[in-house]
Amino acid sequence: AFSKNHETVIPTRPMADAKRVAVIGGGISGAVCASTLCRNTSSEVTVFDQGRQLGGRCGHRRVAADGTYPAPVDASAFAFDHGCQFFRADDPRFRSELLEKWKGRGLVEEWVGNFGKLGQEDESSKADFFGFPDRPPFYCALGGMSSLPAALLEEATSLGATLRGGVRVASTQRLSSGAWLLRGVEGPAALHDTAEEEAAKQAPDALGEFDVVIVTDVSASMASWHRASAGLPESLAGKVRSRTRVALFTALVAFEAPLQVESDAFAA
Repeated sequence: AFSKNHETVIPTRPMADAKRVAVIGGGISGAVCASTLCRNTSSEVTVFDQGRQLGGRCGHRRVAADGTYPAPVDASAFAFDHGCQFFRADDPRFRSELLEKWKGRGLVEEWVGNFGKLGQEDESSKADFFGFPDRPPFYCALGGMSSLPAALLEEATSLGATLRGGVRVASTQRLSSGAWLLRGVEGPAALHDTAEEEAAKQAPDALGEFDVVIVTDVSASMASWHRASAGLPESLAGKVRSRTRVALFTALVAFEAPLQVESDAFAA
């Protein structure tokens, strides 16, 4: 909900001196980071993301009636925001520095709807969507949640950033020069659902040297056995490893005809 207080980490060298910046993660945090850097510095920014599509938890999927994916963008396709369906903007700085600009650019809009709770008929009139009762406004990205990070990353690339999707950073090594050497894999070996024995066949290759590395997902701090690990030094990984990452399991269901229900969204 963009309302948590995050620890401020002082970089090992001033950002003004950083010429080569690696951003690990192409979700909303990485997209905001990349676009902000490109607009305000002369750094050479490279964004790495291990997913099939950029966007992270702001995932959006279009599926044709026959199951074809991805489906063309037309009215016959089923559209799912299967990660983050909405966001709130509780922090005044977030509202003033980001949200209002996104609204002005037509990237996001307030979601005005009737939210309900399943399984408690006597309380069906109460708005209780994912634990946020009676606390609007909620916001959605227009055209699907992935359109927001996509627009920010498009802005970053127009200003010189490089996007490397389908690439998993597997190790970060500090060199004697002070630069960071990143190694990783791309293609099927980078994807989380590739069998371990298949992924292990591809040895990590050098991805480049960078003056600054910005990690935008706590999963990168996991131990080296985990597929999401970026092989961070313990001095860095230990700072964030205690933060809880909540697993998300999503069922995408389409009905032959619209359901006659009073609410636009439910929490169970």
